[in-house]
Amino acid sequence: MSQPQRQLPQPDRDSAPYWAALREGRLELQRCRDCRTWRWPARAICHRCHSFATSWEATDGGGRIASWVVTHQAFAPGWQDALPSVVVSVALDVAPEIQLLGNLISGEPAVGLAVHATFPKIGDGMRLLQWKAHPETRTG
Repeated sequence: MSQPQRQLPQPDRDSAPYWAALREGRLELQRCRDCRTWRWPARAICHRCHSFATSWEATDGGGRIASWVVTHQAFAPGWQDALPSVVVSVALDVAPEIQLLGNLISGEPAVGLAVHATFPKIGDGMRLLQWKAHPETRTG
């Protein structure tokens, strides 16, 4: 029996700039142009000041692991070959209140571990946000 085709993310109106930046190897997030609050997930209105003025800005891709889990179950078709995977929730350095999910593809997971974003290709030009441990970092 053949492996099912991988189900890939489907950008929508609000998330399309995020996925476009990932395709180019950058981590960009939405930011309010009025109060300068970083926003995640992307949405039409700022949750702090209710402004509709928005921009997409590059981040340095750095953060620290806030939580992690090893998963042995594929939650979308075609991803069984990627198991088991270490899924991490990363608090971003530029906005610690924002946590992004992705796989940890290098290093041993630990809360507080410094990581940086990486963007491996997964097909059809699509890239996913994944994380690598900074060399010689400590938790805390």
